[in-house]
Amino acid sequence: MVSLAYLVVVLSVGASMLWFWILEHGEASRVSAYFFLTPVFGLLIGAALLGERLVWLDAIGLAVIAAGLSLVARS
Repeated sequence: MVSLAYLVVVLSVGASMLWFWILEHGEASRVSAYFFLTPVFGLLIGAALLGERLVWLDAIGLAVIAAGLSLVARS
């Protein structure tokens, strides 16, 4: 029940509220690009909380995401 409550409150409601707050304070095209940071946070939280190992392929994926975000932020 605790994990279900966490999923509902933090991940669903909290993430939606954060998303709408960010949209309210920024340009939608730029803000939506940051949606692609979800895998980055997923990897980092998995490593920090669950002790998952990060491998070099993870770093390549994160570099691709960072490059894409930098291209969007420049334009």
